[in-house]
Amino acid sequence: MKSLAPKKATGHDNIPPKALRTGATVFAYLLSVLFNKIIDSGKVPAKWKLAEICPVFKKNDAQGKAMYRPVSILVILDKVFEKCLEHQLIQYFNPILSPSLSAYRRGCSCESVLLRLIEDWRSALDNKCVVSAVIMDLTKAFDMLPHNLLLAKLAAYGISSSSLVLLDDYLRGRTQRVKIEDVTSGVLHISKGVPQGSVLGPLFFNIFLNDFFYVIKRAKLGSLSKSLRLVLLRLP
Repeated sequence: MKSLAPKKATGHDNIPPKALRTGATVFAYLLSVLFNKIIDSGKVPAKWKLAEICPVFKKNDAQGKAMYRPVSILVILDKVFEKCLEHQLIQYFNPILSPSLSAYRRGCSCESVLLRLIEDWRSALDNKCVVSAVIMDLTKAFDMLPHNLLLAKLAAYGISSSSLVLLDDYLRGRTQRVKIEDVTSGVLHISKGVPQGSVLGPLFFNIFLNDFFYVIKRAKLGSLSKSLRLVLLRLP
């Protein structure tokens, strides 16, 4: 809780991050009891699954809906809970995830991946090979991940059955609504994808992509940014 950014937006629960950060010492034990009960029951509170989407204006025409970027605001207690889960999941998955997956990972950057890829290109050209590239834009991929397949991948990587029950409930039954100033829209149910703005979402996305590095053998794969995956081919 002490690492929470105090100026982050407040979710529909109206609990500001600054309050948890300031009272972290007082709230720590109480929240640990609550979080352990959630883990034991395998049920995430339904109210934690409601996200509020706030449109943020980018540029040009203020009347054009394409000129707004949707920002998902989640309940702060849910984000603290996710952070606790992420700490354990990261320790388990870091040795499993490919070092070429740089997006959303501590200690990794676009620069390190680019340096490795450039060296691969140079080496291939020195050896009279042909270098080609296939670029895939996965900007909207977060919203399209099928829950059943993601859970199957987690099971294949060795996540316990009790943990899968909790993560299954975490993914399902999510809803969102649009909020502009004090006006909110109706609630929309979400049937696929990882939660936008969540702590666990980026980790789940990397786990989902990690299979590529097992399947593709005659290629160099690299993740360059949050929305782009680059596939580099070296052909003799």
